[in-house]
Amino acid sequence: MSCTEFLLHTDKRTRTLLQDPKVSLKAKCEILTSSLDKQCDEIKGLEKVKSDAKKQMEDQNMMLTQQSDQLRCLHEEKQIAQKLVEKFQNNMAELENTVSTLKEKSGSKSQLR
Repeated sequence: MSCTEFLLHTDKRTRTLLQDPKVSLKAKCEILTSSLDKQCDEIKGLEKVKSDAKKQMEDQNMMLTQQSDQLRCLHEEKQIAQKLVEKFQNNMAELENTVSTLKEKSGSKSQLR
């Protein structure tokens, strides 16, 4: 980072002090050190925010994966349930036909007597 770029990233008071010819070189070094320390702290804070956001995204991704798996299982269970309902309805229709046939046979036997 050049001096000009550094000055752009510092507050107005710090810039003024660094550019003032009356301020001693030792004081300017202390100001620069302090300013760099603040910027380092800000960077560390931003890195923590970034790290926390990444962790949160990973957690959400894991949750979405689990929910996706649950939805897939529910869909499979729904398909199985639909097949069972279909089978039940077919069995009921068959049973009704059988009952109807037995009633007809029973009615025809009673007419023969």
